[in-house]
Amino acid sequence: MITKKEEVKKINNKELKNLEGYIKDFWKFLPIPVCFVNPFNTILNITGKFEKFSGYKETEIIGENLSTVFPAQGFILEVLADTRENGVVDKKEAIFITKDKKEIYVTISTSQRKDEEDSFSGYFLSISDVSESKTFQKKLEEEVKGKTEELQRKVSELEKFQKFSVGREVKMRELKKKIGRLEERSGTASSE
Repeated sequence: MITKKEEVKKINNKELKNLEGYIKDFWKFLPIPVCFVNPFNTILNITGKFEKFSGYKETEIIGENLSTVFPAQGFILEVLADTRENGVVDKKEAIFITKDKKEIYVTISTSQRKDEEDSFSGYFLSISDVSESKTFQKKLEEEVKGKTEELQRKVSELEKFQKFSVGREVKMRELKKKIGRLEERSGTASSE
């Protein structure tokens, strides 16, 4: 016969397994690349989207240092230090390196993870691909640069034209004055 204590333990174990299954399913479902990193910057868990985004299989990347995918070591250490101090960091731009060494512009957001005693136990890190917007931004910057250069050329042409026309106008006035003086002299000369 099962005692009340054994029955409660059995129910708790079943609920614990259900909760673990729920967490695994939710972790797989997450629609963005996410990883869990321990306090020593070692990747401990990744979502399916992280696997697809990075090109690394779960067995290849778990246990690796975060610098595997974020080679700017100083940058990532700074972000994680900010996370530890502030609890979260939102949308910091970085370059992510995939397994096949492709560089992808991303923004990363991080959050502290604490255990049941409220002790720091690591970081959650999510990644958003912003390479398309970066490409668009570069294209716009190039267009602005081109239009600026074109405007500078036109301004330069207008300045040259203005100098030419002002110079011409000054010469025309001088000639008119000369003609006026000559007419005055010739009028004086013809009246004598």
